[in-house]
Amino acid sequence: MFATPDTSTDAFKKLSNSVIFTYANKIEEGLLEVAIIPPKWYESQPESIRPTFGDSKQRMQWRIKQNLDYFYLMNYGRQKADYYMHLEDDIWTTPKYARTILNYLQLKEGRPWFSMHFSTLGFIGKLFRSEDVKIITNAIASYYKYKPVDWIFLDVERSITCSPEYNADQCNHSRRSKQKQVIDKYNKESRRMDRIEL
Repeated sequence: MFATPDTSTDAFKKLSNSVIFTYANKIEEGLLEVAIIPPKWYESQPESIRPTFGDSKQRMQWRIKQNLDYFYLMNYGRQKADYYMHLEDDIWTTPKYARTILNYLQLKEGRPWFSMHFSTLGFIGKLFRSEDVKIITNAIASYYKYKPVDWIFLDVERSITCSPEYNADQCNHSRRSKQKQVIDKYNKESRRMDRIEL
């Protein structure tokens, strides 16, 4: 997914052509889609921004653009498969990462869960059923001008998985007690991955 307000620059054209050329076979097979967020999408970015959490105006603009990017990407991606997992282009995964996750999903089939965490890095590695993604995007649409996307997600997750009778510390303790470690049996080093279930 290319997310830039200006698709006319030489740098953008060079990068997009490079990706399309490099992954031509994967694109042809339908394993990879290259999509460009329409520049018009960014017209919803407010001109006057009230800073929150002590962030500078520049940081606020970056944060708001990121929220708009995620909103578009998640709505696009949720229509393509049964599950949505957020990854980014600068992340390296462990060997057989996808197979381990798919096996774990089979293990949890029929049990209730809202999100699974396969990374401790912000919003990266969060997995949802595609039908639940709209819950997150609705929250992003409401709060994109005020909070970073990973904080918006934490608010949603807390609302769904934690009793309103608990304070933040009690919720976090309850959540930690539900965390388990998934051992990648396919990896000789037995790398561990965290996840959270409802």
